[in-house]
Amino acid sequence: MKQIRLFDRLRTMMLTLVATMLGFWAAAQEGGESGGASINVSTTKSSSSSSEGWYASPWVWVVGAAVFVLLLVALLNNRGGNKARD
Repeated sequence: MKQIRLFDRLRTMMLTLVATMLGFWAAAQEGGESGGASINVSTTKSSSSSSEGWYASPWVWVVGAAVFVLLLVALLNNRGGNKARD
């Protein structure tokens, strides 16, 4: 029974890793060399941070990801605990 649970956790971790890598790969396609297209983007930054949304801050994404991972672990751990008791 422990081997099956270990296999399920390893499979979940591998699928998460593959999904993350695919996300990075898709995001990296924006500035590829093979397309031959040149993209020039000019940005201006205002001095007040009130014009930017709350989602522009990196710490918001880090905290949100940490909460999501904790919830995911709690849900998966609780589900596995119910199976072992039956």
